[in-house]
This record gives sequence, C-alpha cells and structure tokens, in this order.
Amino acid sequence: MLSSATRIWIIRSRNYTSLRRGSNINEKEKAIECFNLAIQHNFNFHNAYLEKGKILYNQKKIKEAEKVFNLVSTISPSFADAYYWIAKCQQSSGQNTEAKENYQRAYGLDKTYLKDIAYPFLKEVAEFWEEQLKLVNGQYVVANGWSPEHGPHEDGCSYNQEIVWDLLTNYVKAADILGVDKAFRDKMAGMRDKLHVPGVGNFGQLLEWMTEKPGEKTDHHRHTSHLFGVFPGHQFNYETTPKLADAAKVCNHWIYSALY
Repeated sequence: MLSSATRIWIIRSRNYTSLRRGSNINEKEKAIECFNLAIQHNFNFHNAYLEKGKILYNQKKIKEAEKVFNLVSTISPSFADAYYWIAKCQQSSGQNTEAKENYQRAYGLDKTYLKDIAYPFLKEVAEFWEEQLKLVNGQYVVANGWSPEHGPHEDGCSYNQEIVWDLLTNYVKAADILGVDKAFRDKMAGMRDKLHVPGVGNFGQLLEWMTEKPGEKTDHHRHTSHLFGVFPGHQFNYETTPKLADAAKVCNHWIYSALY
C-alpha cells in the first residue's frame, strides 16, 4: 500500500510525464524531482525508478538511466522490467552480449510474456524444423540451404545449422522454465544434439559448408554469416567449444585482413 505522500508525488510526476513525449527540458527535470521524492517516501516503489529511468533513457542519458535500472534490480532481483531496460541501455551502448543476457533474464522472469507470447512462437517454429530437418549419416541438417551472399545451395550450411541450434536451445530453455511439454522438449533436445556441427578447415578456419571448398583461403569475401554461432547466437565460446571458438577467431582475422 502506497502512502499518501508517495501517491501525491507520483500523481505530480505523471502530470509532467507528457515530458516523455514532449521536448520541454524543464518539465522533464520536474518529473525526475517528483519521482525522486516518491522514492524517498517509499524506496520499494519500483515504478518510480522505472519511470525516472525511462525519462533519462529518452534524454539519451544512457549511463544515468542504466544506474537507475540497476538500482531497482538490486532492490528487487525478480523485477523483470528492470532487466529489460538494463538490456536496452546496454544495447544502446554497444554491449550486445550483456544486453542479450539481460533480455533473456527479463523474459525468464516475466513468465506471463514467456507463456502467452514467446513460448507458443518458439514451439511453432520448432515444430516446423521437426518436419524439415533431414537425417544424413546420423546427423540432422537443414536441406538445400545457403550461406548468404556466397556459395552454392546445399545441405548443412553452417549458417543454417547454427540458427536452428540456437532456436532449439532457446525452445528447450523456455520449456524448462515453464515446466511444460516434456516429451516434445526432450525430442527437440535430442534433435539439437544430433545437428551437424561445423568443422574446422585446413588453415584453422570454421567451415562455412559441410565440406571444405577449393580455394577458400584465397576467396577474400567479407561476409560473416557462418559466424552466427558466436554472435548473435551462443553456440561457440571458449567455455564449452574452445576449438570452434578458435576457428571462428581465425575466420574473423582472415576476413578482416581481406578488407585492409
């Protein structure tokens, strides 16, 4: 229950919160003052932090906004909106890996969003790939795929494989959080674990296709689609797949050297 004083400051601040759509700097500062007073009267009032942070974010004061959102996440570690806005701040600052982690944390905490929106979408796409994946020599591959801007259409292109791995991994995580559809969840986990994983080529590079193509080292293209598993995906890293992380690093250096 909010105290009368807190209610007064919230009402006053919201009267100024046309500020978030307008351009009057003074009105925005007045709103921040009111939110500060509301917080002083009730430091657990999460929405006051949230509204204050949004004002700062919209003023492009990204670091200040992030501090506010971090503070409320410390006060209430299960407050999903705080992590969502921390992620937006990090994304604005170019901290994409950290932003992705906090988006995932926010959606994990907000089980209503996960249950009603994200999970049904993930499951539907997983069902599509359940039907479309092709079993070749005991491994699942995406049939007739393409590594964008480069190369032939064929089975098992690394770009396609990495995207499907990420999708199925995210589906399994979502099912685990919600505790639903165990049989289908287990089937998707099994198919994911049998997906063809890109190999390593003769100069240490992450392979773009299932087999190495002639002249890969001298074909100085600039695209990085087959590094999806590093980012924005999360299949390759030094903790769980160090050899593939090294191979991705070789690709990155090789592509960079082709540009300069």
